[in-house]
Amino acid sequence: MSRDTSFYYSFLVLPPRKRSAIVAVWDFCRAVDDAVDENPAKFRFSAKSLASQRRRLGLSSVQCGLLLGASDQSVHNWEQGKTRPLARHMPAIAALRAMSKKDAVARLESMQR
Repeated sequence: MSRDTSFYYSFLVLPPRKRSAIVAVWDFCRAVDDAVDENPAKFRFSAKSLASQRRRLGLSSVQCGLLLGASDQSVHNWEQGKTRPLARHMPAIAALRAMSKKDAVARLESMQR
């Protein structure tokens, strides 16, 4: 989060753990928003790519599902090519591409609180 946002200074009053969690959520929302604003043609889904992104981030299908707002079974079916994600899952799937392992861990931790 940069200092040019109106939230930066208000987040400074939070305790360090809470500040870290809210910044992770904020960054995720910004990434999803940026992904949605991009050209829709960039939203092509690939089962192989999703599996690769999940492995790159070191996520289980349960953890990946939490980040995508889907069940672990849905993630498994998408990766196997048995089904395709709904349109509402596509922005979060696109956001996975830009996510680092550190971002993924922080987002999962913030979801568990």
